[in-house]
Amino acid sequence: TIDFFGVGRDSLLYSCISPDYIGGKMQFVRCREAGCRFAYEKPSNTPLAGYSGGRIDMVSVVPSQMLYIAGLRNLPDVDAYLGGGPVHDKLRKIIAARGIRAYETYGMTETASHIAIRRISDPEETFRILPGISISTSGDGCLKIDIEGWQSIVTNDIVRMDTPETFTIRGRADNVIISGGLEGHPE
Repeated sequence: TIDFFGVGRDSLLYSCISPDYIGGKMQFVRCREAGCRFAYEKPSNTPLAGYSGGRIDMVSVVPSQMLYIAGLRNLPDVDAYLGGGPVHDKLRKIIAARGIRAYETYGMTETASHIAIRRISDPEETFRILPGISISTSGDGCLKIDIEGWQSIVTNDIVRMDTPETFTIRGRADNVIISGGLEGHPE
């Protein structure tokens, strides 16, 4: 993620996500790894409402926070917004119309960071894996992630492999709903 977005010593990473969850923790870890500046605000559904600190290189948000930001009259000077979780069509269209650089990320606690990224503004774009990652599918169509020099993981996400480097999520093998980093079991 650091390399993909060109994060360096002069960058400012900002988090609107609770550090109690992996999304909030990883923004801080990225900051430490890149040796850059970090800012944090208490999570709310009105993120960046009073921000006046200048340009931000990367902000981590969830879709409900992005909806608020996309509706601001004057958008903050942000290079890229990152968020995990599916983005509904209404928000996708608002992001595209406003020209906001926002990305849906794919990763999990077990992968320790993002393994794939896609632009939110293009509904047809698939997830593209990051360097050092290779993917395939298990016998039941679940995404298999191979992290170079570290580990292999079979997820419960059913995917369609579009190319050896891209995939589309089709559903879940276990009916678990993941929202805000928490797993919910419909049963």
